[in-house]
Amino acid sequence: MNTRDLAEGSCSSACINCTFRHLSLFSKLQPEELQLLNSNKSFARFQAGEYIFKEGSKIKGLLCLQQGKVKLTRRADSGNNVIIALNKPVEFIALPELLIHQHHHSSAMALEDTFICTIDSNHFMEIMQNNAAFSLQVSTYLSGKLESAQNHLMHLTQKHMRGRLAYAILYFKDFFGIDPTNSFLNMGLKRSDLAEWTNMTTANVIRTLSSFSVERLIEVRGRNIKILDEASLKQIYQLN
Repeated sequence: MNTRDLAEGSCSSACINCTFRHLSLFSKLQPEELQLLNSNKSFARFQAGEYIFKEGSKIKGLLCLQQGKVKLTRRADSGNNVIIALNKPVEFIALPELLIHQHHHSSAMALEDTFICTIDSNHFMEIMQNNAAFSLQVSTYLSGKLESAQNHLMHLTQKHMRGRLAYAILYFKDFFGIDPTNSFLNMGLKRSDLAEWTNMTTANVIRTLSSFSVERLIEVRGRNIKILDEASLKQIYQLN
């Protein structure tokens, strides 16, 4: 069974039998709570580049990312999109919006083929209200996301372009990992995605990537990036 079949089978089966449950916030829920979550659950597959939801659309439920990678963007006053969060399995997409809004304040797009379970928000909130330990676990999860967002904002406001892009490449290495078959980052990145993440123009991203490549800090093949000199990238990130 390949990973696509595994993800689809996990989403379409009961939550208590989910292959990924031990990795998510649902790992310690009781069987009856999992049964409640499963009672009105739906499953969807999204292709790379497809919107999962758009800014302003009505929130339909709790979105659990089972397989794939997702970017969360928000339109700035300038009209440009800014990536405000990245998600990988097994995470919840735009969970803060679910807790405080009726409509999405951001847009979510699949970066690769993606599989998502949608859980009834009322059932999720019912468990939050009745399970103090689970509520604390969710609060801890959200606190970690907030701290990560604050750190990212600090890097964007305090670094020049070379420092921003060096930070981004190192961040993607830690977040997405390395493909063991070829040592490239385990995520093909469009120049526009790098621009949205670093608050740079696409042209500046292209020029800086080319500079890094000439300096033999990275190797670039299309959308794929391999880190050749991590120590020097860290130095650029720290000094720029």
